[in-house]
Order: sequence, then structure tokens, then C-alpha cells
Amino acid sequence: MSDLRDFTGKNRRFTGTDAETITSGTTAQRVDGTAKLRFNTTTNLMEYYTGTDWKSIDSPPLITAFTVDGGSDVTTATLNPASSANATIEVKGSLFDTTGANVTFVGSGETLSPASITRNSANLLTVVINKALFDSTNEPYTIKVTNGSGLSAELQDAISADQPVTFINAADTTVSIFDSLRGSVSISASDLAGATDADGDTITYSVSSGSLPSGLSLNTSTAAITGSVSAVGSDTTSTFTIQAATTDLTITRQFKITVKAPTVTTFTSTGSQTFSVPSGISTVKALVIAGGGGATNRGGGGGAGGFVIHNTYPVTPGGNVSLNVGDGGSGPGNTSTDQPSANSGQNSTFGNITAQGGGGGGSHRSQNGGARSGGSGGGGGRDIPSAGASGTQGPSGGGTGYGNPGGTATQFGGANGGGGGGAGATGLQGGASGMQSNTPMYNGGPGGAGRADSITGSSVYYAGGGGSGMDGGQLNGQGGQGGGGRGNGTQGNATDGTANTGGGGGSNGDGTPSRPGRGGTGVVIVAY
Repeated sequence: MSDLRDFTGKNRRFTGTDAETITSGTTAQRVDGTAKLRFNTTTNLMEYYTGTDWKSIDSPPLITAFTVDGGSDVTTATLNPASSANATIEVKGSLFDTTGANVTFVGSGETLSPASITRNSANLLTVVINKALFDSTNEPYTIKVTNGSGLSAELQDAISADQPVTFINAADTTVSIFDSLRGSVSISASDLAGATDADGDTITYSVSSGSLPSGLSLNTSTAAITGSVSAVGSDTTSTFTIQAATTDLTITRQFKITVKAPTVTTFTSTGSQTFSVPSGISTVKALVIAGGGGATNRGGGGGAGGFVIHNTYPVTPGGNVSLNVGDGGSGPGNTSTDQPSANSGQNSTFGNITAQGGGGGGSHRSQNGGARSGGSGGGGGRDIPSAGASGTQGPSGGGTGYGNPGGTATQFGGANGGGGGGAGATGLQGGASGMQSNTPMYNGGPGGAGRADSITGSSVYYAGGGGSGMDGGQLNGQGGQGGGGRGNGTQGNATDGTANTGGGGGSNGDGTPSRPGRGGTGVVIVAY
């Protein structure tokens, strides 16, 4: 207790160890007056009069951390407004008013109040608030604790509203894996399963139901799908659900991948055309066969059209490739007179690949023209024997080319012409065959064999050389395997090269009016 001396003398002061008794009363019992000091039993705080108003004397509260839904202590957190669920937030600190403290969440354009508050202690306040109240427009939100005295504390930029994760592609988006690409599959995130997050949160991906095609895997960080798949006999579709998750949000969406059976497009009509490249295709297999060469009467067989194969021809996805299918060459027509060399076949093209037309067969008389060079060369003419022409087909446009020379004619009395060259073998020469009914008989030269390819799914021969006819006899040169026309030795027409094989036409050995064989038309086949 102070003694009287505390209120007298020059240095007035309170001394002693006991407390001083201060005027006290409720708020309603206040008596205005300057320099008054009292204890407010309503607020349980000391207060003073300023001359215009009563002010409480208090220490401000302090916020140190908070938790969300029982989690760890944090100073920042992100809530998911899309959930529309309540969040239980524990505000931790000191000097909280256990009777009058209030909690608000202050955004840039709004202040949110909780649905309920529990004043647990001077160090803990628990509030419940709906997550849907928080939005990205007004974030971030400051946590503010205001005591009954009016003094407050703030934890700045404490709560953000998580913006939703968004998939790039619509549900059931389907990516096709074509046969030519199945050995090295690479599906980017933007092409199928990728997602974005406006907050820049890290996204983790997983397959939540269904499964990817066997041999493929999902990158959990990038959503890229890579690997290799086995060939299928028919289109096979796998359906699966991708989950994209951040720390606070998880979304799912169904997608599909179709493994395609080999797709083959065959161009058989002669002339210029266009191949439309499907989306997602960057390479194709292309087989380009030129038109076969024609033949003559009493001459050599027509050479086969050039054969070019490219297993990985580069194309632009969604683009176009120009192409041409060459026609077969013709002979001079129905006549028994001496004739010029037959016409060569026309070139076939695909992009920058060129298959050269087969060479025409040589004339009956060398002065009327020898065999013509081409993809495969025409066979040499008879009577005045001549050599077969050269095969000029080589690599083209990055593909491998095949062509061979025509066969040589021989002179044994009424000699017979050579067979036209084929993509797989040289045309054979005409030659003696022995005696029949005391009449010299001579073989017509067979056409050279073509080459086989399985671009259509089964092995097929193309570009066989045309055979040469035997004068008046039966031992006519056979057309080479792969559409080469057969020679004819008697009255009548020789055999044409088979359409869309590039086979050379067969020649006639007899001088009677007859038509020699035409070269077969070419073909362009594209597979992917």
C-alpha cells in the first residue's frame, strides 16, 4: 500500500507492493471527464477518457500460424472453391480476446465472415467457413483477428483460391496409332491427356481406370504417352481415364487410343492424282511402278516398268502428295510389215520418287530401231539380231530402284527376239529349240522375272518383262513373273502386260497381221 507521502512532495509516486484501487464500473456507468482513468467491468479492460471518447487500454493480439482441416501449421494455404465444402480453420497466436475476439478474411474486394467461431483460448480461435466463398478474383485473403477492444492483428495474403485444373482436350478424344508408327509411339500431352493449371501448380498424372494399349506408358509428370505396340489385324481401341491432380485439386477425363491395322491405298487409274496424308502420319511406305514397255511384231518383248520401293518416305501430317500413274507403251499396230521399235511405258511418280517407264521392244529390222532403254530394257529384235536395251532404273527420292536389261535376239535362220527385262531379272535371249516336222523351230526369249513386295499385306510380284513370240511355232517366250505378257508365234494377238503391274507386252513372232502386246499400266501403292 502506498503511504501519504506518495501524494505529497515534489516527486509524487506510488510505492509499496500492493495494488492500487482504481475507479471501476460498467460501460453504462461511465462519467465523462477529461483525464479520467477507470477499469471497465464490461470489457475487463482499463480505459481512459480523451475528452471526446473512452478508449480501452489493451495489448493487440498476434497471429503466428493457422491450420486447415487439421493439417500442419502454415502461414499460407490454398482452398478449393469448387468443392463447396466447409473448411475448419484454427487461428493460432496470443492475446486473443476469449469473450469478444472475431475473425474475418479480407480480400481485395470483399470481407468474408465465418459461419461460426469458437474462442478456445487466448492462443487459439477456431472458425468454420465455406470454401466456395473464396474466389480467384479477390484473392489473396488476409486473416484478421479483432479483439473486443478494437485492436487487431493480420496475417497478410494467407489464403488463396485454387483455380481448377483443366484438360486440354475434350472427353473421348481419340488418337490413332497407324501401323507405320507403332514401333515408336510418341503422343504429346497437347495431343491427348495434358492439362493446365492457372495457378501454376505442379500436376501429377495417372491412369485411374481402364488401361493404355499394351506396350505404352504414361509419363506422370508430363502426360506424354510413349512406347511401342504390336501389330493388329483390325483396328483396336483402348479406353482409359486419366487423373490430373495438384496438391488441392483432382480431375479425371476419359480418352481413347486406337491401334490401326495397316492401311493401304492403291492408285490404279492412270494420270495425275493426290494422296491426302492423314493427321498424325509423318512417314509412309510407298511402292511406285511405272508403265511397262510395248512390243512389236517379229520383235523383242517389252521391258517392265521401273520398280521403286521406299519404306519410310517422309510426308507432312495432314498435307498432300502429288502422284502420277504411268500408262503402258503400245506397239505399232496390226501389220505384217517391218515396224519401228515399240513405245516405252510412261513414268509413275510419288512426290519426288520417279519410276521410269519400261523400254519398248526392238524392231523386226534393226534399221527400223533397236530395243529402247527404260526402267527395264526392251528385248532385242529378230532376223538381224540386236542386243536388248539397258535397264536405267536406279534409286529415286531416297527409295531403292530396280530394273534390268532386255534379252538379246539370236540369228538361226528365222531368229527370235529377246524377252524384255524385268525388275528382278534380265530378259532372256531367243534361241534354237530343235526340229519339229522337219521345220526349224526357234524359241522366243522369255521376259525377265519381276520383284515381289508385301506392301498390300501379301507377297505380290510386279514389273515382269514381256516375252518374245516364236515365228510360226509353239515355243513362245513366257512373260516374266509379275505381269509380263506372253509372246505369240502364230496369227493372233500377243498378250498385254497385266494392268497395274508395269509388266512388259509380249511380241508376235508371225508376220501375219496381228497386234503385239501393250505394256501393263503402272501402279502407286501407299501404306501406313
